[in-house]
Amino acid sequence: MTYGQYQCCFCGKQITNKSPNPCSLAITTGFVLPADKQINQGFFCHIECFEERMHPSTQLYVKKILEQ
Repeated sequence: MTYGQYQCCFCGKQITNKSPNPCSLAITTGFVLPADKQINQGFFCHIECFEERMHPSTQLYVKKILEQ
């Protein structure tokens, strides 16, 4: 991958720059700890790959807003 290209952390394929993709995910370890003890990392993904892995009861409201 070169600058401006993104790879999905789920499927490993390149992500085309067409809304709503690419999506950015952020994970924070130790969320309940003081900020100086937390570690953050970001990932890119296709919205479809993320949605496929979510539990059906979880609402992905950002996609619904974009579709309006």
